[in-house]
Amino acid sequence: MLTMPFRKREREQSAVLNEAQRTLIREKFEILQQASFGFTQDRLLHISQGDSKSWTRGCTDELRREIAFAAPSHVRTVLIEFRELRCVSLQCLALGLLPAPVYS
Repeated sequence: MLTMPFRKREREQSAVLNEAQRTLIREKFEILQQASFGFTQDRLLHISQGDSKSWTRGCTDELRREIAFAAPSHVRTVLIEFRELRCVSLQCLALGLLPAPVYS
């Protein structure tokens, strides 16, 4: 019997999202879109205690895909999950330009 590699199984499991997770992704997508001025400025998105129970790596992956689809073509976006801190970092880099300054 052949078994699937671990990473492939992990991806397939994370790809199945329930309706509550999809709603959560839509909400976070809208927040990031508005707060980052259409995915052009770096932002940090906090995942509340209640939401963190439903938030999975699959949610981050789906949010990453939606942002990549909606972001302007002249901006490269990177979404990094900091699970322990319950936040997701959106980093936007205008292509051909230096990285945006980081503010503490």
